[in-house]
Amino acid sequence: MKKIILSIILLSSFLAASDYSRANDAAAKAMDKLDCDFEDCPKPAPKPEVIIQEKVIVVEKPVLVEKVIVKEKVIIIDRPAASKTKLFMGPSVDGYALDICYTWGGSCGKPAADAYCRLMEYSSSVSHVVKNDTPPTKIISSGRVCDGWYCDRISEVTCTK
Repeated sequence: MKKIILSIILLSSFLAASDYSRANDAAAKAMDKLDCDFEDCPKPAPKPEVIIQEKVIVVEKPVLVEKVIVKEKVIIIDRPAASKTKLFMGPSVDGYALDICYTWGGSCGKPAADAYCRLMEYSSSVSHVVKNDTPPTKIISSGRVCDGWYCDRISEVTCTK
C-alpha cells in the first residue's frame, strides 16, 4: 500500500507540476499581447522593415558641339591715291542744261550722261540725277535746244576716269 500511496503522491505532484507548466505557458502568451516596459515582459521581436533602395545610374553621352569658324575675306582693290570720280552739279552744254536724251527723244539717261563725261575728259558716268519738265535743255549729240514743257534735264552726274 505504501507503493500505491507513493505512486498517488508522485502522480499528483506530477499533475501539479504539469498544471503549473500549463499555467506558466498561458501567462506567457497573455503577456505577449500586453504592452509593458519592465524587463520580465517579453517583447515581440520587431518585424523586419522592407527598405527599397533605388540605384540611379548616370550615363554620360558624348555631345557633339559644332564650331563654326568664320573667316573674313578682305578684298583689296588697287586704287590710286587720286580720286577717279568727280561729281558735276548742274552740267551744261553751251550755257544750257544737259538734256536727259543723247538724241532727240532717244538714247536717254546713261548715254547722255556718258557723253557729257567724255566731253569733260572722263571715261563714263557712274550715276546721274534727273529733273523732269525743266526746259530749256540742250541735246549733247546735235546741239539742238529743247524748250517745251516736256524737256527733262540731268541735274547731277558723277563721272569716272
